[in-house]
This record gives sequence, structure tokens and C-alpha cells, in this order.
Amino acid sequence: MILLLLMVPYQIEAGYLEVINRNENIFRDGVKVYSEDLYIEGNNGIETSTYLKIEDSVYVKAKEIQVKADRIYYYPLYKKLYAGGNIIIWRNDTLKGDSLIYNRDTRSGRVLGNLRYIADSITVTGNNGFFNRDTIIVEGRPRFSSPSITVDADSLIYCMPDSIFLFLSNVLFEGSGISGGGERLQHQTREKISIILQSPYILQKKDTIIGDRIDIDHTKNILDSYNGITINYTEKGRNIVKGDTIRVYYNKDSIDSVLVLYNAKGSYIEDETTIKEPD
Repeated sequence: MILLLLMVPYQIEAGYLEVINRNENIFRDGVKVYSEDLYIEGNNGIETSTYLKIEDSVYVKAKEIQVKADRIYYYPLYKKLYAGGNIIIWRNDTLKGDSLIYNRDTRSGRVLGNLRYIADSITVTGNNGFFNRDTIIVEGRPRFSSPSITVDADSLIYCMPDSIFLFLSNVLFEGSGISGGGERLQHQTREKISIILQSPYILQKKDTIIGDRIDIDHTKNILDSYNGITINYTEKGRNIVKGDTIRVYYNKDSIDSVLVLYNAKGSYIEDETTIKEPD
């Protein structure tokens, strides 16, 4: 094992060293890079005056994250890390993707291509994403999947300290027996509360619920639609109920009851079928 001490903020161990010139060294047969707050290992590597490249089964452990990749480029002067090829990033949760650009000073990074975020039973997929110590932003029509619901949107923001998912623009969701959408959906995973804004609607078998805002308490199985309307379709027509606040009690597969708290208005519209006699 060769130990190489250089005028850089790290040291290198390798099974084989080839000095090409004063500005380039080649390492083979296992490479380990050490510094006070950074550790990198892989099978082969190249060091130049500006960057360090390690490839083949690369593992990186920094003070803030851990990364696995096929290859990495590290630029010590700028404290930037570029990783490519089947990357896996993890802290408390896990991020996967095709490539990574990471800034160690700001503790922020960008994942490019086939992003996949995994936390407990929740998975988020998308094209690209940005992350820092507190937030993950996923772009490219991300999909949120859990055992109970699937949500699609144009973009997604996850606030890690508060455990809140925010879905933005063209939001569509589907769960056990229900579907719906809106332009903005906020889901609080700890409190198990969802808030749908900007033209929200929910479809459930023969029932439709709309309003200015819809709040759902998944623990109590209560839905509140503000300035809401519920439409129940029967074989002969439609029951329409309006109110300032419409409270819906539901179970897993159906609506149990509907309560109008303020300014209730109701109507029934019978479907009309016209049969024309033949000439």
C-alpha cells in the first residue's frame, strides 16, 4: 500500500501509483482518500492539479452526506463534488439518480435524471431535483406513492423538519375508492392532514365534493369543504347540497354522512330522458 502525502487538503492511499508528470498521478488496485471531514474510496483514480477523479464502486462519506456512485470528480478548491452513474445519496432518507452536483459549502445539491426519493413507506419519483439540509424539490411531473394514495403534480416540495409535502400545479390524486385534484395540495405526514386549494374536487363512487378549499383529517376520517358543494348521483337524478362549510364523515370505501354547518341550501335535479317516437 502506497501512502501519498501531497500539498492538498487530503492524503491518498493506493495499491499502485503511477506518476505521469508533476500535475497528474494515476492510482489503481484500491484508492482511499482521507481528510478531516471527507473520506472517499474506490478501485481506481486520477489526480490532477485541479481535481480528483475516483471510479469503480465509489463510496463517499462527508460530514453531511454519504454517496455511492460509479465515479466522482472532486474539486478541492471549490469544495464541489460531481458524481455519476447509479448514484445513491443518504442521510436519514435516501435519494437516487443518474448524476449529482453537490456543493459542500452550502450543503446543497442537484440530482439529475431518474430521481427517486425513499423515506419509510413513501416513494417520490421525478426527472430532476434539488436538495439542501431542510428541503427537497422534485421537478418533472413527480409522483408521490404511499400504501394509501398516489399523487401526481408538476412539482413537489418536501420540508423535512416539518415533514410536509407540498404539491404544486395540475395536482391529481387517487386512493382507495377516491380520486380528485386541484392546483395546490399540502400533506402533513405527522398530523395526517391534507389541504387542497385552488379549484379542489374529490370524486368518490356516486359523490362529488367541490369548494374553495377542502381540508381532510385522515385520523378522524372527516372532510371539510369551505363554500362547498356536494353532489350525490342517484339512478333518477342528482341531490345537490351547498353551504359555507360542508362536513363529510367517511370511511375507507364510502361516505357515511354529510352535515352542513352554515347556510345550508339543497336541491334535487331529476334527469330527463326524451324518447322520440319513430315516424
